[in-house]
Amino acid sequence: MSAVLLFVAAVLAEVLWIVLAGVHPEYDAMGGLLHRPGPFRAAVAVLAVLALLLWYTPLRRRLGPAALAVGAPA
Repeated sequence: MSAVLLFVAAVLAEVLWIVLAGVHPEYDAMGGLLHRPGPFRAAVAVLAVLALLLWYTPLRRRLGPAALAVGAPA
């Protein structure tokens, strides 16, 4: 399940890049390199945390926090 979460975070990061390149086409012309990548990296981290929370919250309600802590199957 954590592989799915990692994949979702990567997809969200790619969608963020597509939106940024749509708003600022000059970003895409730089070949994916930003002059100041700090805010983009922070946004990707926030998206990863969001993906984690969207995965964890329903499972926590269904299985309970103790089951998730020890890695019980869904």
